[in-house]
Amino acid sequence: MRTGESHESVPLRLLVIDGGGLPTGLVETLQAFGYEVMALSQGAEVFAYMEQDHRLAGVLLDLHQLVAVSMTTLTVLRERFPLLPVMTAGSVAQLKELRRSIELGAAEYVVTPMDQELLKRKCAHVFSG
Repeated sequence: MRTGESHESVPLRLLVIDGGGLPTGLVETLQAFGYEVMALSQGAEVFAYMEQDHRLAGVLLDLHQLVAVSMTTLTVLRERFPLLPVMTAGSVAQLKELRRSIELGAAEYVVTPMDQELLKRKCAHVFSG
C-alpha cells in the first residue's frame, strides 16, 4: 500500500490551504506519494469545499504569510471538523507559531524547506492514521 492510500486502495484526499508560501511542487510531491490533492487559498471557499467533500483525509495548512489568518483558520477547522487531521507548514522563523498550532489542535507541523522523506513519513502518520 502506498503512503497516500487507504486500506481499500483508494487515494486519500488532502486539502492544501496555501497562504502563498508553500514550496513550488508540493502538490506534485504529495501526488507522487499517492494522495489526491486539492489546493485552495485561504478564505470562505475553503470551508464551503470542506462541507461538500466528505472524503477528505486531512488538511495541510500554510502559515507562511498570513499567520493570524492561518491561526484563525486552524481554530475554525478544529471547531467545525474536530476529527479531521491538520498538519501545518511554516519556516524556521515561525517555529513559535508552528508550536502554537499544535496547542490549537494541529496533529503535526513541518518546517520548510521540507525534506521529502520526512514529509512523507509525517503525512503517513497524520493522514493515514
